[in-house]
Amino acid sequence: MNSIKDKKWTHWERRRSKKINSFNFIYIIALCFIAYFPILQSDLLWNNYDQITRSVYPELESWKSIFSPSIFWNENPLALISYFLESVLPFNDAFTHRLLNILLHSGATILLYRLLNRLHISGAFITSLFFAVHPVVVQTLFWPGYRGSLIILCLILSCLFLALDRKEEKARKTALALSVIAALVHPIAIIIPLCLFLNAFAKNKKFKLANFNKVIPYTITVFLLIILAETFENNAVQEFSQVSTSVQEVRPHFLYQFSEYIKLIYLPFGTSFFIPVESNIEINASILFPVLLFAAIYLSLFISISTIWARLLIMGMSVLLTLLIYASWQKSSFLDGSLALDESLIYIALIPAITLVTGTINAFVVRKIPKLSIVWFSFAGLLILVSIGTSISRGMQINGTLKMWEFFNANWSQSIIPKQAISDYLMNNPYGKYDIDDHISFLEFITERDGEDIERKIQLARLYVKDKQNTNASKTYESIVDTNETLDKAILEEVANHFEVQGLYREARIIRNRLNEMAQ
Repeated sequence: MNSIKDKKWTHWERRRSKKINSFNFIYIIALCFIAYFPILQSDLLWNNYDQITRSVYPELESWKSIFSPSIFWNENPLALISYFLESVLPFNDAFTHRLLNILLHSGATILLYRLLNRLHISGAFITSLFFAVHPVVVQTLFWPGYRGSLIILCLILSCLFLALDRKEEKARKTALALSVIAALVHPIAIIIPLCLFLNAFAKNKKFKLANFNKVIPYTITVFLLIILAETFENNAVQEFSQVSTSVQEVRPHFLYQFSEYIKLIYLPFGTSFFIPVESNIEINASILFPVLLFAAIYLSLFISISTIWARLLIMGMSVLLTLLIYASWQKSSFLDGSLALDESLIYIALIPAITLVTGTINAFVVRKIPKLSIVWFSFAGLLILVSIGTSISRGMQINGTLKMWEFFNANWSQSIIPKQAISDYLMNNPYGKYDIDDHISFLEFITERDGEDIERKIQLARLYVKDKQNTNASKTYESIVDTNETLDKAILEEVANHFEVQGLYREARIIRNRLNEMAQ
């Protein structure tokens, strides 16, 4: 029995990667563009409605600003450089931005495919296809400011692929250089030495320190540089920071985020894009179950730690656990600063999560019950088509400016940001399916929540006049002139004329006196 196990381990340790069909790369790129083509139709890019600084790029005067300490150590400089480069291309900015994002995601998927093949993970191509078209990816590709996640993933995958090269010393030196860059731009680079350590653990039957010698340079390099980068970041002048709001002071419960992110990965068919966090989170069975199930499976694998399959699963779950812990400790916000779940935080975590399922099923079916292989491949193909359809559907919901704000308004009904955007759109475009009452309703909601928004109060008063709601118009004009804001003469003239038309001569006289004082 032991001799059979020894033969399996010997074969596993000496196993070589399969030759990859180059056409598979074309399939990956094609599926990526099919799944995400709707987002290329959107004209919205950097906008003033997002009150959270997801990237300082819109505030930078030139590319030279990237190298100031307060920017370089607080942002991904590679992402910022890419934003400046795309701005000089002779194409629509929004189209170019998302086209490059899709190309980066396609490149990351190809790198993943090659890495999984080098790691001898069963079903590497199927796993790569699932990652390529996963619905959770849409937010990272669509919303501006998340290119750093795409770039760091490409760096990590390239580094791991080259580091695992058994022949070329030059490849390993390049991998070490890539680990330096990755560690300087993002702390998630910590998974580079982790993956290399776990690979050595899964690849060798006996635990010998000599098997981990190649991991040591990456461990030292990445840890030291991450500490260095974090130190510089903390010492850098904080010129750019996120909006401070009272709701942001409270961090969502760690277990809540951990559980919700697991659900988003494996059941990505509900809402998306800045998912609202419940105001009163109670740790109940629905939150604890995914966490406890994950922990139970993970710990039970150590019982069979002497087997190849258990070590591979431990490797995958360890990487997934690390990435989920990182995501669950982050504090993400919707456009107005309200706490939200951010799908971009689990973009990289998709890889181990998908690999654990598809790799396990593929290995079991192909090796244990090969007669059912056609059933498994058909089912996997069907799920990939469902994922493509879901991704296309998500893209179609947001590929128009008005459609996107309507989508946000439906999911964030108590936020004024989507209503501000819809109202501004209606001010400059035909109403279409809306009418003046809808527009008034949006502005009433906004001005009730934000009494200092004079511009939209003026818009509301004018709509009241247009809709012959003269009493409401008069009240709104009164609230406008009662503010401490310095009003333009044209606005005061407009208010005075309205009061005179309505027979409110005393109020009109007061406004005329203000105009005379301004003239003097």
